[in-house]
Amino acid sequence: MSERGGSGPSGSGPPRASTEPLARSPIAPAPPVTVVAGWEVSGRRASADPVVGLTITDCTPLTKVQLRAPAAGGAAAALGVPFGRAARNPAGMLVAGSGPGEWLVIASPGQGRQLTAWLARLAARAQDEPVTAVDLTHGRALIRLTGSRSADVLAKVCGIDLSDDITPDGAAFRSSVAALATDVIRDDLGGQPGAAAQPAQPGAAVQPVRPGAVAKPGQLGRPGQPGRGRSYLLHCERSSGQYLFDVLLRSGAEFGIEIDGFEPPGI
Repeated sequence: MSERGGSGPSGSGPPRASTEPLARSPIAPAPPVTVVAGWEVSGRRASADPVVGLTITDCTPLTKVQLRAPAAGGAAAALGVPFGRAARNPAGMLVAGSGPGEWLVIASPGQGRQLTAWLARLAARAQDEPVTAVDLTHGRALIRLTGSRSADVLAKVCGIDLSDDITPDGAAFRSSVAALATDVIRDDLGGQPGAAAQPAQPGAAVQPVRPGAVAKPGQLGRPGQPGRGRSYLLHCERSSGQYLFDVLLRSGAEFGIEIDGFEPPGI
């Protein structure tokens, strides 16, 4: 949120927080509209419990940084998240292995500077490796689809097997969703509390810790567990954000989908 001068003619007096947005998502917010963390977002709240209901949220305000580095190098080992998986680091950022030698790091709004600084320190320790980090926050759209029927909605527009055995909690993949290239992360909400994922040493397995963490077979929770909600994050180009949101909204109509406005920290 920006700070403006006081109400006096010379701008004197204590500053006041501006309610004007500094950024807008490509997805039109459903009314009522409010400003959160400098972003214009929907203030609508879904009536159903997201664990048993079905909601869709525009999470574009979340910080999104893409990291590229050698898949078998020191930076990859420090991240500790392999291709096709997702886990949270000690700071609570979600790290997804979105491609060979490519990671998507997601954090709460306004964390771009801190996130890129952390990745820069990581790159500095990986000597003689080509490592790049690009802040994609304003260039991409991010949508969260949550609820017991979320996989049914996604299955209508995506050909990937979404069963627990193939794409469990913590799975990350890139595929066609409604004929649109999309990064998909299964990031179930709730569940058993635990410590954040620790960076793995080279060759070491990342231990399961919480929804979205890398887990060993048989240690992943099922969406039917009390307090858990099956949830997917969908990441696409900014110009396609409204299209993808509308397609998911239409696909979920038969299941009673509701729009749920963004609330920080959001991840």
